[in-house]
Amino acid sequence: MGWTWYLANDMQFFWLTPPLLLLLNSAPFIAIIIGFTLVGASVFAQAIIVAENNYVPTLLTTVVPATSAQIGGFMEDVYTKPWMRLSPFVIGLLLGYLLRKTSGRLRLNK
Repeated sequence: MGWTWYLANDMQFFWLTPPLLLLLNSAPFIAIIIGFTLVGASVFAQAIIVAENNYVPTLLTTVVPATSAQIGGFMEDVYTKPWMRLSPFVIGLLLGYLLRKTSGRLRLNK
């Protein structure tokens, strides 16, 4: 069952969601700061791990040639870890909050 790592990530994010939603409801400014901090920490951690291990920054091996050891290490150290997948989750959570607060009427200027 090669997908259990993804289920584990989703479960950890599920546990993280209620405290963030409660904080968004009671102290939105603090929750947004925490959200952006989590996103920044996730991006920073990924950059450090990729740089220290000389991984290619993508799994598209047609762009940058990579050895199977590099790809395996990338999968083990970066791709499957929850702290690497936290940033899109938190961005989605904050975007959902923004859409809820604006009742789905988000105005974008041309």
